[in-house]
Amino acid sequence: MSKNSTLRTPLTLGLLALTASFGLAGCVPEGNGDPEPTETTQTETAETETAETETAETETQSAAPAETQTSEATSAAPTQSSTASSDKTGGSTSAPRSTATSGSQASSGDVDSTQLEGEPIATVEGKGGDTVEVPEHDGPIVVVFENTSSGPYTYIYGTADHGEVLDGVDTGETSINFVDPYSPYSQTNTKSYEIDGDSDETFTMSFYEVDAIPTAEPGETVTGEGFGVVKWEGDEDATVKASHDGEGNFIVHGEDTEPGGEGTQYTFNEIGTGYGYLDIGAGEYYIVVEADAGWTLEPSSPEEAEADSGTPAA
Repeated sequence: MSKNSTLRTPLTLGLLALTASFGLAGCVPEGNGDPEPTETTQTETAETETAETETAETETQSAAPAETQTSEATSAAPTQSSTASSDKTGGSTSAPRSTATSGSQASSGDVDSTQLEGEPIATVEGKGGDTVEVPEHDGPIVVVFENTSSGPYTYIYGTADHGEVLDGVDTGETSINFVDPYSPYSQTNTKSYEIDGDSDETFTMSFYEVDAIPTAEPGETVTGEGFGVVKWEGDEDATVKASHDGEGNFIVHGEDTEPGGEGTQYTFNEIGTGYGYLDIGAGEYYIVVEADAGWTLEPSSPEEAEADSGTPAA
């Protein structure tokens, strides 16, 4: 399967004005068959057809409860720190630690999107049925949500006090979410999450400032294993080749935090091993990846994408 579509999304986060122009071209799964994208539990895709695009595909995302989500993420879990509070949980850990090494780039120069920088604001451990209070914050924050249950078939998700859904995760999986990203920002938006799951299903939630998100720019390769998030900073247009080594979902989306916007804008929603091309306009973007194995976003070019578009891998 190959496809060529364009998605344009104005993004803002706090006082940051982000102008996004995501495009998907030549998505070519490797292997037998042409699997269809699955639904996710986030907001519907908002894709705008453009004149220069030969074929435009609209991938709608389900607004159903989080238990319908099929995306898989197996990244390293966040480490634990203190200062969090919970109504019913066993409490937060007592020794704050950083979840990342100094700097987000590996020795090869690649940007590791799974490693948030510095110490979390707070880390909470709990179980299904608990209420987790969100740390006080005067701006948007990020929450890393990990299912630490011992059973092989568990699923937990959260619901904010105002109804927003925290992405669900299966056993051993991790998701990343933005808390109150909308501008103008209101500190009263989210005060707590109710965790939906059985009493023997456990989780860890770590809260970070958005400044903890690693940054990348044109010419750098972004890597991940499972979930990942990166702030893209580019003063020029760029094309990247997105590759996925797993058998499950490969989902790439930008966060649309403009008031009245769609909330989440999807560029990839594919199944299995494969690759495709993503056109990124000059500007700043928050790009989130959900996957079940290793993946990369590596430098490419419009010429390579055009030459490869519609040419399935052998």
